[in-house]
Formats: sequence, structure tokens, C-alpha cells
Amino acid sequence: MNKHTDICSTNEIISLVDIWNMLIQYKKIFWSVFFVVLIIGGAKVLLDPPKYTFSQVIEIGKSPDERGQNTINVNLDDTIKKIKKVFYPAAIRAYNLQVAKKMSEKELLTAENVGNGTLLLSINGRLKDLDKYKFILQRIVEGFSNDTKEYIDYRKKTLSDTKLNLEHRLAETNAFYKTMTTKYFTGVNKEKSSVSVESRIITMYLNDQNAAMVQLSNSINMLQAQIMGTYNTRTASDVIVSDNPIGPSKIVLLILVVMAAFFFAFFGVFVANIMGGFKSHS
Repeated sequence: MNKHTDICSTNEIISLVDIWNMLIQYKKIFWSVFFVVLIIGGAKVLLDPPKYTFSQVIEIGKSPDERGQNTINVNLDDTIKKIKKVFYPAAIRAYNLQVAKKMSEKELLTAENVGNGTLLLSINGRLKDLDKYKFILQRIVEGFSNDTKEYIDYRKKTLSDTKLNLEHRLAETNAFYKTMTTKYFTGVNKEKSSVSVESRIITMYLNDQNAAMVQLSNSINMLQAQIMGTYNTRTASDVIVSDNPIGPSKIVLLILVVMAAFFFAFFGVFVANIMGGFKSHS
């Protein structure tokens, strides 16, 4: 057992010695590869500007029914897919038509449901490109808004016309109510204990008119609430920029570059050693 352990230890020592000798032999290749990777990677880390998250909240258009519920049946999962596959590419094409430096669709847009029919749209990019991302996000909202504009406009017009008709009916009923009250009850002796049959009938009629006025008023208020609650897709916030850059810090990235440089340098030495072996056998 001890003999086996001694053999393994000897083999390990020999392997480490061989590796060390190989590094000494190809030290120029090792340090050349190391510094090339270090310089290229370090320059990229130091010169590459930090990225921030640009985000905006949008409200999906809606029109409540008589119960105040949303009558536009919007599946937010399908909406997110449509934003990514239709509105976002269209917004990029619109941006690229007016600038010299084209924007790539690789700058992926993320969209997530944040509740109450609202979505959070986010794009990661450089701070100097703020105007670009504002344009892109605004065009997405415009595309979405145009998609439901016809229905929203028709719905609001219908509600407004209905409200206007009810207001006319309420005004006519109110005028008739005042006329009848003035005609039949002005100058009536209130001390009389009995009221004529005609007065009773008129009183009942006017009570019905009063109830109708209350009902019309309630209906108008309900329609007003529906009109106020009907809106097309719109922005619920300005474009917000994250306070801090996203991703790891430059120090962490530089450490990773140094580690990568050592890895590629060792790899280069092993490749050189294998190529030297081939040459020696040929």
C-alpha cells in the first residue's frame, strides 16, 4: 500500500516538474499569449462604457362595462409576445430609417406584467443612447395604441352619445316637472284636509317623474365614470434610468480577464508543446 502511494507521489512530482520545464521552455509563448489576452481584455473592460437599464411602465387600454370591468379582453402573455415580435422590431426599423448608425435587434427588450393591466418595458444600453431608447419605447406605445384605437374611439363615442341623450331627457323631464308643479300646486290652500282626485293623480305622476329623473341622473353618472375609465394604451411613467450600472464591476471583470489570460497562456504552451512533439517525430 505504501509502495503504491510512493509511486503516485513520484508520478505527481514528475508531472509537475514536466509542466514547469515545459513552461520554462515555452516561456516566450506563455507571456506573449498572457499579455495579448490581458491587454485586449483589459482594454475592452476599461474602454467599454457601463450599461444601464432604461425602463418605462405602460397601461394597456381598457373600456369598463356597466359593472366597471374591462371589456377589452387582453391576454398579457400574448401582448408581451406581440410587443417583442411586432412592435419592437417595427420601432427599431423606424429608428434606423432616420439615423446613420443602425441599431441592432440584439439589444433585447424585456417586458413583464406588473399588475393592474400594466407592463414594464426595459432595455439595457449605454447612458449616451438615452434619446434612442426613449424613441424606441415611445414607438412601441404608439404601435400598441394604434392597434386598439378604432375600438376605443368607437366605444368612447357611443358612451358620450348615450350620455348626451340621457342629459337631454333629464332636462326635458325636469322642465316638465317644474311646469306641472307650478300649474297644479301654486296657490293651493295647504290647510285643506282633503285633496281632489285630480290632484292625487297629478301627485302620483309627478312622483313617477321624479323617480325617472333620479334614475336618469344615476345613469348619466355611471356613463361619465365609464367614459373617464375608457382610455387607449398609454405611458404610465417617463423613461426611468437605473441608478447604478448593471452587471459586475470593472474590478471583477479585470480579475476575470487576468484568469482568462493565464488560462489561454497555459493553453498556448500546451499547443506549442504538442506541435513541437509532432516536429520532432517527423
